[in-house]
Amino acid sequence: MKKNVLLPFLVFSIFITSPLFSQITFEKHSVIRPFTRSAGLGLSDVDDDGDQDILAGSGTSGLFWIENLGGHPVEWNTRAVDNGIRGCLSVMSADFDLDGKKDLVASSWDDNSVFWYRNLGGGSWEKRTIDNSCGWVHEIFIRDIDGDGNPDVLAAAVTRGEVICYRNPGATGQSWSKQVLISDFAGSRTVAAGDLDGDGDQDVAAGAFDAGIISVWKNQEGTPLSWQRTNLVTGFTGAHRVQIIDLNQDGRMDVIGWGYTAGVLAWWENTGSDINAWVRHNVDNQLRTSCVGEARDMDSDGDLDIVTTGYSSNLVLWYENTDGKGTAWSRKSVDTGLVEPWMAFTGDLDGDYDLDIIAGGDAGAEICWYEAKSAGRFDARIPAGSMGALSGIYVPSVYDENVPGKLVIALHGSAESKYALTLRDYLIPGAEEAGAVIISADLPLAQEPGMLWQDPSLVSGLISYACKRFHTDPSCVYLLGAAGQGTAVLRESLSGVLQAKGAIAINPQLGSNLPRDWTGGNSRLVMASDRQWTGYRETESFSDELWRSGKVIKLIPFEGDGSSYLTDQLSDLLLQGIRYIDSAQFLDSAESGPGVMNDWNISLRSDRNSLMVEISGVYNQEAEIRIYDMNGREACEPIRAFLPGGKDLITLDLPGLSGRGIFLLRVVLSKGSSRTIKFCKTA
Repeated sequence: MKKNVLLPFLVFSIFITSPLFSQITFEKHSVIRPFTRSAGLGLSDVDDDGDQDILAGSGTSGLFWIENLGGHPVEWNTRAVDNGIRGCLSVMSADFDLDGKKDLVASSWDDNSVFWYRNLGGGSWEKRTIDNSCGWVHEIFIRDIDGDGNPDVLAAAVTRGEVICYRNPGATGQSWSKQVLISDFAGSRTVAAGDLDGDGDQDVAAGAFDAGIISVWKNQEGTPLSWQRTNLVTGFTGAHRVQIIDLNQDGRMDVIGWGYTAGVLAWWENTGSDINAWVRHNVDNQLRTSCVGEARDMDSDGDLDIVTTGYSSNLVLWYENTDGKGTAWSRKSVDTGLVEPWMAFTGDLDGDYDLDIIAGGDAGAEICWYEAKSAGRFDARIPAGSMGALSGIYVPSVYDENVPGKLVIALHGSAESKYALTLRDYLIPGAEEAGAVIISADLPLAQEPGMLWQDPSLVSGLISYACKRFHTDPSCVYLLGAAGQGTAVLRESLSGVLQAKGAIAINPQLGSNLPRDWTGGNSRLVMASDRQWTGYRETESFSDELWRSGKVIKLIPFEGDGSSYLTDQLSDLLLQGIRYIDSAQFLDSAESGPGVMNDWNISLRSDRNSLMVEISGVYNQEAEIRIYDMNGREACEPIRAFLPGGKDLITLDLPGLSGRGIFLLRVVLSKGSSRTIKFCKTA
């Protein structure tokens, strides 16, 4: 017979070690197939519905908006923007006419043109020409270069080796002015903008594939804009992609370069002393046909990693920034089977607050997205209203995001982050044992992490975040509070403000803060309290009062001295709490006295010394009958009886049920079904 769930549990005392950072895996999903020569890709919330859509250009013909329809996994709807554009190798979005809607800009290699598409709403577009005589355009980039508030366009054009700046004329979107920064940049392939010298304006970086050069241009302003060029590196054969970003997060913008022919991914550190002074760091010098990617924080540990493709090697990769400074990297595979992946970019495609990856296979004629799945402890910024940020998520190694799992939202009562960190760390073994995600508020950016429960709307927001991120609902959420936060957990759970499957309060600080008239919610509750604590008797008394008022509650006593739950026994308390919440029934009451039939086909009669249990509707089965007090202790010896059928009457002596109290009677049948009722002994 299975062990009864209301019995005390063995202490789980083996501490399972966990990685300091997340273990990220990616699940591959197809967006569209076939898609002829997947070349230009981008991400943008084109329809402003709160999710990331995909912009896709074909190296043969066509520009498309692939609408994100949501769902798990995400579903997509492909809409044509321009079937006539040829060789669309680059596409981005911005509000060019400042009407509040996202427009598109795209390059046409075959037509020697750059076009922009005015968003008319409802999936309609008006095509306009920026330039139709610029030579083969390989890449475009959007940034307000002249500081007039209008997004401008940069282009890398191969035919004449040009880097071009197109200045946006404003609301009309007509007659863009053209300025060529350089016209002998052999094999001009890539261009980007950013403030490299910290003077507040936009500088430019570009790469020349044939010349093997990455150069930077300092914006010296003026009308027209004037530029000062410096070579960042020469001999960087096949310079194919540049990105300007503060990779080491020292406050200065750095440059990342992809060397297609050289098979190198490298970055140049901006020392800040001079725009001409840079320090080179290699990320990978054996990445065959290093193609296109970008730097983003993939593992939510606060530093920037790099996602990239290897074109001829059919690789989609990401590099973990292992020292946080960009000088040590760990190469990790995302996909080895996407044929000729050109571009790889990142975004939260499924709305679960982590970064997924999109990539297009040129010869593979397919656009894919890779859903990020994390396991292990990591630090992550979590939206939490006015509190700014939360951090601290542990995803157990056995967690399957495709199956609704357990989500534990845990807060320590103290305002000091170190205690919240300790609480989170001691919960990790229990998370592994229960297969539960732990979300705890370490709040490095907030002054008082322990005060979050004071604002129920913030906790409700956190519950919504957790459910969205892990594709589930509040029926999988367990709230854990300690000390003052345990009080708030009880209050808001009992009042029905917080939606969760159950709540666990450890050493709640009750006193005058706990009104006796709380009513409302039906959450399953656990109160854990150490016997040596001065508040134990109050906790026990209040737990008993909740029990008598019809709440499904369990008191778990443990041995300690106040805050001693901040040890490895915290995992055991969590496990006991979760198991009770999972197994507890919303019980029917039966007062002693006349027989009361309930929905479980059990009726009770009692006198001072015995309890008569009548079981109806059971045929030819063995029954085991146990009685527990509200702390889960057996109140008398278990009774086993054979039930031939119809109505069977079993009499239990009650010497162990001294005095008054609330008890559980549980009947387990040999074929596996069980019924539990609560009764009150009044004498």
